[in-house]
Amino acid sequence: MIQVPLITPFGTDGLVDTRALETLARQLVADGASGLVALGTTGEPTALVTVPSFTRPGAAGVLAHFREPAAAGPAP
Repeated sequence: MIQVPLITPFGTDGLVDTRALETLARQLVADGASGLVALGTTGEPTALVTVPSFTRPGAAGVLAHFREPAAAGPAP
């Protein structure tokens, strides 16, 4: 089982680019990832403190429609 940590993409406006996050997640699954880990594994929580509209539940919403296991890292 390969669980891949997702890097959180940010747009030029400083907000999380959920479309890019979904594209990345789909590509990783297509490439053979059996699980995805969002938020917290590559240092995003410090940047997300200033982005109240994107939280762990937000990440879960983006990843919820995947059959593969998904986990969100620590809350900022």
